[in-house]
Amino acid sequence: LAKVPPSAEWHDRKVTVPRGSRLPEVVSALQEGGILRRPLAFRALVYLTFTSRRLHYGEYTFSRPPSTFEVWQRVFHGDVVTYKVTVPPGANLYDVAALLKEHSLAEPETFLAAATSPAELERLGIPGNSAEGYLFPETYTLVKPVTPEEILEDMRRMLEDRGVVRSLVDSERHLPVCVIDDLVLHRGQLEIDHSRPGLAQGLGQAFRLELKRGAEIERGYGDDQSENKRHRHQPDRGGRNSFPA
Repeated sequence: LAKVPPSAEWHDRKVTVPRGSRLPEVVSALQEGGILRRPLAFRALVYLTFTSRRLHYGEYTFSRPPSTFEVWQRVFHGDVVTYKVTVPPGANLYDVAALLKEHSLAEPETFLAAATSPAELERLGIPGNSAEGYLFPETYTLVKPVTPEEILEDMRRMLEDRGVVRSLVDSERHLPVCVIDDLVLHRGQLEIDHSRPGLAQGLGQAFRLELKRGAEIERGYGDDQSENKRHRHQPDRGGRNSFPA
């Protein structure tokens, strides 16, 4: 199992184990990639270690001829190739699509299609007609194979994990109020850090409108409560309490 095949004319080889692969598919991918020379020994090793359900999908690179044991060890531990994609502040959908294309992670057309798909936006809880404004600037570590939908989900989750999005969703209109790093709510006033180009510029106006609308609703609710209280303690001439129309 630990015997290493000859390294003559060996160049770095990459092989991708597809997501959801069962043991036969894993063996097939490794064989077709020219990595696994003893498939029966590999299967035996997997069965003896009870790891058939613990093999990891992803892209693997082998800089030298591996032994069967080394192949199993790499796939079992998930020693896959990772890609770091840095989304700078102020990047839009097209910028992100270009970055993903640069790393061969997704085609721009498929990423933009996912970022504007009504079904995908609904799944991610993003209002509007695109994911613009919800792609958090950060360095992401991605593993192939990855879909545009998974990339969008990672970026959307990053907003929540970092605590920079607090959704105050209007249950009737489903309009969120997003607080990004560039936006600071101080004593009821919205302040924008103009020295930092980012998503705040586009969200500032919407945020002000929502604050204004929320204040109007709260003020109207207070007026109604005062009116209810006043009428509740004033019986009409018929001896019944009168309620506001």
